[in-house]
Amino acid sequence: MRYAVFSDIHANLQAWDAVIKDIRELEADVLVCLGDVIGYGPKPEQVLTAIRAVTQNFVIGNHDAAAVGVYINSDLFNPQAKEAIEWTSDQLSDESKSFLANTPLTLETEEILFVHAEISEPSRFGYIADIQSAAENLASNDHFLTFIGHTHHPIIFDLDPNGETQALPDEDGQLQEGHRYVVNVGSVGEPRNPDDARARYVIYDTETRELYFRRIAFDHGAYRNDLATSGLGVVPFFLRVLDHSALLDQEMLREVEQEMQTPAVWDPNTRSIDTNTKQLLDTGESQSANTEKPKPKPLPAQTKRKLSKVTALVILLLLLIIVGGVGIFQKYMRYKAQSQLADSPAIVPVETSPELAPPPEPSVATKDKPSPEPAPKKQDPKPKPTSSVKPTPPATPATPATPATPATPATPATPATPATPATPATPATPATPATPATPATPATPATQLPQLPQLPQLPQLPQLPQLPQLPQLPQLPQLPQLPQLPQPSPRSQFSPTGA
Repeated sequence: MRYAVFSDIHANLQAWDAVIKDIRELEADVLVCLGDVIGYGPKPEQVLTAIRAVTQNFVIGNHDAAAVGVYINSDLFNPQAKEAIEWTSDQLSDESKSFLANTPLTLETEEILFVHAEISEPSRFGYIADIQSAAENLASNDHFLTFIGHTHHPIIFDLDPNGETQALPDEDGQLQEGHRYVVNVGSVGEPRNPDDARARYVIYDTETRELYFRRIAFDHGAYRNDLATSGLGVVPFFLRVLDHSALLDQEMLREVEQEMQTPAVWDPNTRSIDTNTKQLLDTGESQSANTEKPKPKPLPAQTKRKLSKVTALVILLLLLIIVGGVGIFQKYMRYKAQSQLADSPAIVPVETSPELAPPPEPSVATKDKPSPEPAPKKQDPKPKPTSSVKPTPPATPATPATPATPATPATPATPATPATPATPATPATPATPATPATPATPATPATQLPQLPQLPQLPQLPQLPQLPQLPQLPQLPQLPQLPQLPQPSPRSQFSPTGA
């Protein structure tokens, strides 16, 4: 059997129309309303009538009870909720009030309990909102599964066989044998999840023990129009969230906290809880239990709402910071490149003119020859602009080195072969005179840097003065001829026998 369990419709006709459409598409066998059909919303009579048209399985909620004056006093509610309850009471027909006044606090089957708020004392309308309160309420009954509403926040509390209670998220899944559960089905008409303003309810299959959390979008604009024309001066929680920000402000949090912590007043004249526990009606047993039904499709956990002004401003600020950071980084890289250029040697590449080119080094063959005097350069008839650069004075030529002393003739070697006189030793080559100092030349241009701007051409430097001619080196004296060695005797020839 497939159950559709919903709660906290709060006179929101648009949300109810969207939910009942989804329930029909999933072919639920039994519909159960966990209370708070009215309150906060602009269409209390219409919503109550629409729900009664599809099911008679109701339990009473705290807003229902306060509107008809049973179990709880409206003075205990926060100002907005009290205003909505009093306005709602004036909108209900007498027949609707009578129906709500006779609605039970709980419904149950063999395995399932249906109640609006707490399990231990349903007429107190306390909250099961954490693990501790869930464990205390689970200890007060022995049902396998209990469905609740009231907090508007869907959640699962799981009591395992070891006696440990844990909170599970509102995700589709299968309930386990040996465990016991409390399932909050959420709210149809007043969702209080800041990140998701869709209507919430639950589908449960008793055969497979599969549980599905449904999230159904509805027309917020049409709801606003109904609220504006109703004369009800209350803005529901989910609309305040949509109108302001995804983050709850402190005032809204205090209002919700005040409402959740408000205790109910036990009226001794009210009916007993036991007499208001009824077996579930409209079980749908006439339908075939074996009929295959469409399986609910998984739904996303939350919807993306429009960005609030605060969020948009934060994003804009982050973009400005990023753009500014990129600009600062680019300026820093340019500054770093200029600093590296400034730290490198300040050498400006200049095209070397023929007058400034260093003279070629003389070869060995021409070292002893006097250097020819350079031809005088023709003077340019046009005067040249005087450069602010002063010519470098020529370096003083080095003093010629003293010729080396001729080497001593080598001692004649012992003749190994007959008759051939030893070749006279080659006279030692005189020491090479020192090369005259090269006149100072402009510094060698530094390695060309990439992508440097072209510098203006420097004015032509004046012609350097002619260097004085070096004195001719004295001619070395001729070496004396070595005396001829005497002819050796034939008897002194080498004998292989050693005789």
